[in-house]
Amino acid sequence: MNATPHIHLAGVVYRLAEVNQPAADQFYTQALAVYGDKPMREFLYLQAYPFAWRETVNTPTFESYIVPANFTPNQSLQRQLVQLLLRRAQQALETPLDQGDTYRDPNGTLLPGTVRLLQGLINLEPQVRESLPDLLPALTQARENILVSLSVETQKLLVQPGREVSITQEETFDEELESAQKTPDVNRRDELIAVAILSAASDTQSLAAVIQAADKISDSNLRIRLLEWIYFRRATTAVKDKQFEEAERLASRVEGEEQRAYLHIEIAKGLLNRTEMQTHAREVLDEAVIEAKRAGATVFAARTLLTASNLYAKIDPGRAISVLTDAINCVNRIEAPDFSSDNQTQVKMVESKGRSGSFPLRFYMPGLDPEGAFREMAKVDFDTALSQSSTITDKLQRAISTLALAEACLQQTQQQPKGKPKKSSPTASTVP
Repeated sequence: MNATPHIHLAGVVYRLAEVNQPAADQFYTQALAVYGDKPMREFLYLQAYPFAWRETVNTPTFESYIVPANFTPNQSLQRQLVQLLLRRAQQALETPLDQGDTYRDPNGTLLPGTVRLLQGLINLEPQVRESLPDLLPALTQARENILVSLSVETQKLLVQPGREVSITQEETFDEELESAQKTPDVNRRDELIAVAILSAASDTQSLAAVIQAADKISDSNLRIRLLEWIYFRRATTAVKDKQFEEAERLASRVEGEEQRAYLHIEIAKGLLNRTEMQTHAREVLDEAVIEAKRAGATVFAARTLLTASNLYAKIDPGRAISVLTDAINCVNRIEAPDFSSDNQTQVKMVESKGRSGSFPLRFYMPGLDPEGAFREMAKVDFDTALSQSSTITDKLQRAISTLALAEACLQQTQQQPKGKPKKSSPTASTVP
């Protein structure tokens, strides 16, 4: 289990919302109860979900999220979060926060948790003004009270010159780049450009502008890794927008084989829904399998192969069984394979020569696990699926796959129409 589950909490809830938002909303309510009194470095990761934020920047690590296309912000959850933030703000004024609740943000700035709370209130103010106007006076008052409670030195970081108690406006992407390029230290300049790229809205900022900014980074390793993240993220957006040709073009620019394999799987899913694109969908699917095999024995490669097997089952059952065999071989080469729901994001730490030391780049790549793959394969060829499941060497994965097959078998049995009752044989007494 991850030692810091709060970091990925919003991402997990978003992924649940993609298939069942009411359940996700309920889960978030429970998370608020659990993390409501936690240190700011943990609590503030809860800001994103109610307001459909794509990122958090006032947390110890920069987090970016994929908001489901059909996501509808829940005003009740928004109110719960804002009221909790207001309560935490009042507590911070009455009893100073633990001095240990201090951390560096993605910019490398070391500030106490109280300031991070203040930044959260500032970020929420426009949305509270729009959707929760009755809470705006309390939020504004809390923001001002916290600001004046801070040291003069800290206030100078947050207040624009010439304005008594006013919060600095967020810089635009272009302004952040301009400011970064004025930094004389080359390592710090690279880092600030990287932060601007990571903070840029993935869908609203033009791709050309983001790539042009990345080209200004002198550290080639940092530049290459950031570009890979940019292309991956834009490709996933293109798939969701059904712009499959653009998605393929962007996927071709992604260096990582696991990432390319995942993107091709997602593209193939979309193409298979179009009758006229079946042949090309098969070509893209074949490419995904090739790239997954090249990636080696990893959970992400295994997920790709398992998902590919499921997709082939719709167009070529024989090929589906073959790819399932490849997937099992991949799983068998992984030591203690973990297909849990919180292990669907690959994190690449990219070293930086600036203050932060490193940047976490996250690639969300969900896919089928053995349990789901065998459940689906049982609908196509139960006997072969049962035979294949016995070849899984990991006891846990073999057990849950076998249970999935048993569940599928029971469902098929229950769905079979009952035969007509047989007519009774005539008795001796009725024979003339």
